[in-house]
Amino acid sequence: MENNLKITPAADHISEWSRMFSASENLRSELDFCEDELAFLHKLIDKYFMHLMEDESLHTLNKLSTRLHKTEENRKELELANNLIMQKIGMLLENPFSQNEHQIKDSFNVTFSQVHEFQVGLRSLKSEIFEIMEKSLRTEKGRKLLGR
Repeated sequence: MENNLKITPAADHISEWSRMFSASENLRSELDFCEDELAFLHKLIDKYFMHLMEDESLHTLNKLSTRLHKTEENRKELELANNLIMQKIGMLLENPFSQNEHQIKDSFNVTFSQVHEFQVGLRSLKSEIFEIMEKSLRTEKGRKLLGR
């Protein structure tokens, strides 16, 4: 018996939108994780603020804090953009002719790239903060060992 089921262009099209919706859900999950990481970095800086003030210049500390806040704002903007794309894709899944498909695909691709760039920047910022924290805590440990 021969299989007469054929994948129609409409079915393939819906499958593509479903994959994009799933990818957007994954992006949302990644951005939620980044939110948790940013909260951790804030707590880390707040907890060791006095050590950082002694070992690093206020300019460096201020610069890190500013970058951390800008990174948080960027994450929020990406989250909003991703949520909007998810809504539009959801509408397309319900009614394929309800939205401008090309615009949504372009927005999806741009947001996907921006989230990747954001994650790379966040990794760099985390490394910088950890390096400064490690240096600061080593200096503090050395002071304690020397009895200062």
